[in-house]
Amino acid sequence: MSDNVEKKGFFAKMADSLRGYKSEFKKIVWPSWSTILKNTGIVIAFILIVSIFIYVVDLLFGLLFNWVVGLL
Repeated sequence: MSDNVEKKGFFAKMADSLRGYKSEFKKIVWPSWSTILKNTGIVIAFILIVSIFIYVVDLLFGLLFNWVVGLL
């Protein structure tokens, strides 16, 4: 290792990291408000569909269970 290579201290490394984070943060492309609303609507609709599906499956299994127990 060369003697003229200076070692960076903790705070110098932290400053370099923060500068890197700042430059990467500027590269982020934020979605528009309409895109956010559209995606939120899709997520809510999907949650409702899955919730209804789980409810129906639970109801059917409950009926099936009660039918089987009634046979015993």
